[in-house]
Amino acid sequence: MESKITYQKIASHEAKKGTFDKCVLLYSGGLDTSIMLKWIQEAYACSIVALTVDVGQLHEDLEAVKAKAIRLGAEEAVVIDARE
Repeated sequence: MESKITYQKIASHEAKKGTFDKCVLLYSGGLDTSIMLKWIQEAYACSIVALTVDVGQLHEDLEAVKAKAIRLGAEEAVVIDARE
């Protein structure tokens, strides 16, 4: 049985390549968001700000997450402390 992929539009605006210069990506440092970081750069030809929210994750080295985002090509990596 062949699977069928469907697309459901959930936004009223869809960006087009070259229509904006910068994108903010909520970045966890995991595989999915790391792939998205590279994909957004290629698909939209824009710079990326990787935003990570610290909610008290155990076993997370957020400095390493920031470094990974920069290494993958993010223009800037920001961690916001939301533990309180």
